[in-house]
Amino acid sequence: MGRNRFVKPDMVRLYLADVHRRHLEDLLDPLKQQALEPEKRATPSDLDTARAAIADAEADGAWIDVKRELNAGETRHVFAQLVKDMRAGEKIALDPEKVGITKVLEYLLGWSFTDDKGQSVAVSQGAIEALDQETYTEITQAIEAHEARMEADRTERKKKTTGIVTSEAISTSVA
Repeated sequence: MGRNRFVKPDMVRLYLADVHRRHLEDLLDPLKQQALEPEKRATPSDLDTARAAIADAEADGAWIDVKRELNAGETRHVFAQLVKDMRAGEKIALDPEKVGITKVLEYLLGWSFTDDKGQSVAVSQGAIEALDQETYTEITQAIEAHEARMEADRTERKKKTTGIVTSEAISTSVA
């Protein structure tokens, strides 16, 4: 029996504090810092600001629930919503209003956000667009990091797979 080729509708909870933790890790990573121009390298003040952002995010406890992975239809939908114009041999024209939000809309299932009365706010395009820019950025960064982890997991699974069955080469030699 081969592998299951269908995406299971699994959900993953992502904490927005992790976005700030990853940022601090980048600031502390000597290789990433060496690659930057000297004036763009992390300063002690940058590190303090990043640590404070982590503390604030942990105190807030905000989270989002996302799909573990998109299926083929959802992936095509993201692409179709994002593309404004596509012609053979030309650069694809993207719809600037749809950049970022198309992926968020496909992935995002729920969140911990409430309104000023403490009532839960349902996920919708309108609610997403009403978020402050910082929260929206945290969500997009969390989803991008989640996608990167899922891709790394798929790559690792492929490396560990044994007993791969392949088709025999088709012989085109003439006798």
